[in-house]
Amino acid sequence: MIPRQVELSYQDSMVQSIESRFESDGVTILKDSDPRVQYIERILRPLIQSCVYFSPECEYYMSQMEILVVDDDEINAYTTMGSIIVVYTGLLNYFKD
Repeated sequence: MIPRQVELSYQDSMVQSIESRFESDGVTILKDSDPRVQYIERILRPLIQSCVYFSPECEYYMSQMEILVVDDDEINAYTTMGSIIVVYTGLLNYFKD
């Protein structure tokens, strides 16, 4: 198991790597002000609160979470080391109806 502090220390380089990969593919990562990003944050908020409730040591880890919403039709979402969550808008569109 990787200690959380070690994992978080890789977060900046992981985010840069993910962003550059999407950028080279011509895919946009939405800004925090985009309503779809805010929607994902609203969905995650109770999950984060539950995690902290059941495991208080998660509070710092969860406060460092990075959420990337990718403007792409792919129906997908995943997490990476470093407390990074990637959600594709295709997943949002899939559940929109």
